[in-house]
Amino acid sequence: MFKIRSVIAVAGPLLLAGTLAAPPAHADHTPEHTRQQARQQTCEQAGGTYTAGPIEEPGRDRCLVVTETSVTGPYGAPTTTFSEPRPDDTSAIVLNGPSTPDGEPTTASEFRDVGDATDVVTVIPDTPTTTERTERGTPTSAEAPGTRDCERVNNDNAKKPVEKCERTVVTTTTTPTTVYTTVTTPQTERTVTTQRREECRTTTQQTSFVRTTTQGQVQDRTVSYRQRTITTTTTTTFSFNGRDQLQQIVFPSAPNPRIRMETVEAEPLITSRTTNPIQPSIKTETLPGEPIVTGPVCTPTDPKITTTNRELEPLIVETSRPGDPVVTTSTRGTGQTCYNNPSNAEQRRNTCS
Repeated sequence: MFKIRSVIAVAGPLLLAGTLAAPPAHADHTPEHTRQQARQQTCEQAGGTYTAGPIEEPGRDRCLVVTETSVTGPYGAPTTTFSEPRPDDTSAIVLNGPSTPDGEPTTASEFRDVGDATDVVTVIPDTPTTTERTERGTPTSAEAPGTRDCERVNNDNAKKPVEKCERTVVTTTTTPTTVYTTVTTPQTERTVTTQRREECRTTTQQTSFVRTTTQGQVQDRTVSYRQRTITTTTTTTFSFNGRDQLQQIVFPSAPNPRIRMETVEAEPLITSRTTNPIQPSIKTETLPGEPIVTGPVCTPTDPKITTTNRELEPLIVETSRPGDPVVTTSTRGTGQTCYNNPSNAEQRRNTCS
């Protein structure tokens, strides 16, 4: 199958013996420039290019007519190509296999409180400290006679010394005392809380399953031919006869017309394109399944024991006992004279005892 791409034809009807129609002949007496205009018009009507020779040599006027014909068509044996396989979205079968254990099971432990906690409260005494204070009571006073400033007034040779003294009043003041003993004992309140507990274990077994996916596939099949375009270019040189008509020149050593052919590769010709199913693709993959959870299974465990301490007000115990009295004496002179060991009547009337 061939296809003519383009044709450039000679305009104007062909005449017998290789001549082309021309406008009405001009008399030989037509001026040269008018004849050249007529020949140019004739050449252009034939689709050519006019070239004028010297005015004095009208036989050298030329008309060059170029025609080009292109034909495109297939050649050689057909070529069959196949596209890359692609999934057929209308057909896919997915099958999931049974779940099976995957790896070792894992166990998670959780401790939970059981019931209410019980508290045991005790008071613990610390090392006591003891302090004492003494308080004085109401004092009492007693007076007694006495002497002072005694000096010997008789001879040193006498048997007894005679002393002349000043009479005094001795005041004795007795103040009773009370000793208070304070014992301070710090105290700590200790609370022991016991909470019963249980340990709950949950076992988890991971699983997996095999998924098989069968995916239909299709492929495009294309049958095509190589094509080429053959372009034929015909170049014909004409001269003009006496009637200004085109006449084909016969060159003794060159062809006229000259024919040149050029072959160029063209777009391939696709004769058929079909989509056909091919072997489906099968893909298997291992996916995680639903885990198997067992539990929780709870068993009693050691209780949780916590101890808290709180400082209490100290325990204060105060006792008292009589203390040693405070005794003070003071002596006051009366200005009167008396004698110890008097030796005469006057002294004896004024004895100190």
